[in-house]
Amino acid sequence: MRLFEVFKDFLKVFTAIEKKKLTKNYSIKVKDWSSSKSQLIEKKFILKQINLFKKKKILDYGCNDCSFSRILKRNFSYWGVDNNLELLNNKTKKYSNKFKLLKSYKIPFKNNSFDCILINHVIGHIASTRSLLYNLHRVLSTKGIIIVVTPNKYYKFFYFFRNIFNNYQPDETIVRYYSLSNIINIFEKNKFKVIKYYKFSVERNKIISSYLGSRILVIAKKVTA
Repeated sequence: MRLFEVFKDFLKVFTAIEKKKLTKNYSIKVKDWSSSKSQLIEKKFILKQINLFKKKKILDYGCNDCSFSRILKRNFSYWGVDNNLELLNNKTKKYSNKFKLLKSYKIPFKNNSFDCILINHVIGHIASTRSLLYNLHRVLSTKGIIIVVTPNKYYKFFYFFRNIFNNYQPDETIVRYYSLSNIINIFEKNKFKVIKYYKFSVERNKIISSYLGSRILVIAKKVTA
């Protein structure tokens, strides 16, 4: 049974496989992961990009516990949205009260509400990226940017073979893995223009740029014409 799940996870490198039922311990796993040292380093790297573009009104899409808000100074405006009911019912601690529950891809904010939207390790869990990007485009301001961070599928390909008979644990909530070209193609088909990107890993408490980095960061601007 485990090998079957591992094989399905491997297929997500090439095609989307929707998983409707989440694992029971998903929220626990995400909590531990989001509070890890590597995630804190990655979040500070993301914040550096936000500061470079001088953005202040942030929507954290798929925010989980809103932990990104912890590294923001008071001059930032922050809202987190997620579909995790445990957050709404306070079964999972939130680090910000500026949180709204998602019931669909429709985002509960007015047009042009944010100048920066963060999608941090979320897009791989989304079944309909077209519906998502349509709604994100609406709430993003004219000169706003979207920052996407997601696992690099080419790194995942090699990681899979290195660990298939070791302690590899499939993430049943992932729909598919993306390459840089996949992300650029999706965004530019949905009224966004990619303006910056990185392939990187977090090693020895540092951001290390590399072609086969474990993660991809893509920054795109809104196209209105």
